[in-house]
Amino acid sequence: MALKNFSWVLPGKLAGSDIPGRGSGSEDSIRKDLQQLSDEGIRCLVSLEHPSVSIESFCDQFGLKWNYFPIPDFDVPQNGDDFSRLINDIIKTFESGNPVCVHCHAGIGRTGLVLSCVVGRYFGISAGKSIKTVRMTRKALDTPEQERFVNVFLDQNHES
Repeated sequence: MALKNFSWVLPGKLAGSDIPGRGSGSEDSIRKDLQQLSDEGIRCLVSLEHPSVSIESFCDQFGLKWNYFPIPDFDVPQNGDDFSRLINDIIKTFESGNPVCVHCHAGIGRTGLVLSCVVGRYFGISAGKSIKTVRMTRKALDTPEQERFVNVFLDQNHES
């Protein structure tokens, strides 16, 4: 496997990974990683990373929809409304039969944040349970700020 950090969090629905092409960043390695995602059944790729080579330009070749939502490394989303829409879009996408893979650079911090928020909203569970669910399948969340964000986001979700 080319992607070092690919795993399903919700089998057949939601996965996380490191950035396609990580390491060399060559177009060939990006293509190989996108082929792996396609072979896994992924149909939508959510990128949280600003890539040096545009992954988006290759997605169509592999039947992948591209969704770009940049979050700075080791940081949290700055716009809660836009982030909430992203989480809803991810859920709608996999509920319609199109599995989603979320990636940042290493596939840990920002990816874990998004995956935890999706799992929490989808199942209506607490941040603690959501983070634990994600961490059962992969390393997730780099900073205390990212964990706090998941807690606040899911607490607000339960109030609405």
